[in-house]
Amino acid sequence: MKKLFQENSLLWIALALALFGSLTHVAWSFSTLEGGDLRLGYVQAVAVDVGLFAIAVGIQRARREGRRTWGLWGGVIFFAFISTYANLLHGLIFSSDLYLPGFNWLIALRPLLLSAVLPIMVIYLAEVAAARLRHKQKSDTYTKDEELPIPLEIKAGVFLDRWFSQHKREPIPPEMVEHFERATGEAIDAAQADTLILEWRAKAGRVGARPSTPTPGAPVLNGRG
Repeated sequence: MKKLFQENSLLWIALALALFGSLTHVAWSFSTLEGGDLRLGYVQAVAVDVGLFAIAVGIQRARREGRRTWGLWGGVIFFAFISTYANLLHGLIFSSDLYLPGFNWLIALRPLLLSAVLPIMVIYLAEVAAARLRHKQKSDTYTKDEELPIPLEIKAGVFLDRWFSQHKREPIPPEMVEHFERATGEAIDAAQADTLILEWRAKAGRVGARPSTPTPGAPVLNGRG
């Protein structure tokens, strides 16, 4: 659990950093359309990058619910393109001049390649975050199911099967009251014991007279009485 918490923390930190890094570039690009007003640029950048993250999470939810996702993927592609373009524009303006003899083509690719890194990272991290959340929800559901109490009828059926295999007879209600609590930790009264024995007989198809008294010297069930 601690390891999972640490992994989730790192995942969300990475996602926050990717969003922040992309937001600064996209905000600058939008500000060029707003007379250099960076505040307005950030408003539009948040709409693009956070919207991109939200759509990626929405795709995971749609998959979980068995709905089509092609429409959402259209939104992801469009917003990823806008974010990549804004990052590219920022990179072309602010990239430092580098000189590397024989590898100038590699330097020329810098804005093109690096501009797509942050938008794509946001998409993938959103996918991973949503998938891990879905897995956690499933794990929590399974845990809750496992913690459900076992019905009394099932406990009684197991108890009576084991009793019959060892004693070669069914118990009378007072015996079951005493030994059922020792075996399962659950207390019942004579009326409940009688009902459970009758239900067990019916399911097992047992016929014939029922014992009215315990057999003297009957063996102890599982050594616990």
